[in-house]
Amino acid sequence: MAEKMLYQDDILGDGSKARKTIKPDPAVPSLLKGSKRLGIWKNLEGCQDHSLGFWSEWDHRAARIMNQSLGPENSFEEQIEWTEQGKQWPYPIDNEYTLGHEAEVPFYEHVFLERHLAGLGLPKDGPIAHFMELVCVGLSKNPYMTIEKKMDHLKWFANFFNEEKQKLIKKLHEEEQLAAQQA
Repeated sequence: MAEKMLYQDDILGDGSKARKTIKPDPAVPSLLKGSKRLGIWKNLEGCQDHSLGFWSEWDHRAARIMNQSLGPENSFEEQIEWTEQGKQWPYPIDNEYTLGHEAEVPFYEHVFLERHLAGLGLPKDGPIAHFMELVCVGLSKNPYMTIEKKMDHLKWFANFFNEEKQKLIKKLHEEEQLAAQQA
């Protein structure tokens, strides 16, 4: 009932409701187009900010700290933050983005590691040699390790299989072969 009294012109003859659309009058001049300036701001240089650089930097730093505590507003800001932290690669994607001095190391240094086994004092045949070949194959298939880390792994295994352990393993291997022949 109150609607009928307040908005009588909105109700059509059949009882359904419809709002009247109000269109702008083209005869009324626009306030935003083609008007003359009032001349209030003749000297715009006097309206510029004259704050010291220290205080503006202070305000920017405070705003940055405040925004960091709130976290990113959307996924784009989150990805920008990850890129700045080094958690995500920058666009466009460059597969050699974080290689550094590793970009100068040729491919074959990473893949053909067996040639380094001769200089480590390891046996050329037997179970240790076979194991070290498997280690070299595994290291050659790892693209995430630098050549220095791969060499450190090989040296660690060489220290692990020192001469005393080599003699013990050779003795156990011979005993195992004798037991296999006798069985």
